[in-house]
Amino acid sequence: MKTSKKQVKLYQITNKEKSLYDFILSILNRTLGMFEYTGLPDSLPAVELEKRLQTNGYATVFMYQNNLYVTTGALNGQETSPYNEPTHVNINVPAFNLSQRLEIGKQ
Repeated sequence: MKTSKKQVKLYQITNKEKSLYDFILSILNRTLGMFEYTGLPDSLPAVELEKRLQTNGYATVFMYQNNLYVTTGALNGQETSPYNEPTHVNINVPAFNLSQRLEIGKQ
């Protein structure tokens, strides 16, 4: 039986970008199970909501054909807020062929 003497390096400490990416994914895998959401509709999975909250700091929940969905969206409309806070969010969902500008807190 012939064996290979080639050594496989599973973790390369010198590859900083991959190491950081793997570290962030491992933390997200741990923290995504920390919170429990109840009463969410089937169209709004808790893991998708929490993933957006953790990676972006916010999530946009919107209604499409009487179902709730979550996306990140692009925040804008700071010109009407004295504290430069966003007042609108642009959502684009190609799967629904949907592009809308929603007013935060009203729509």
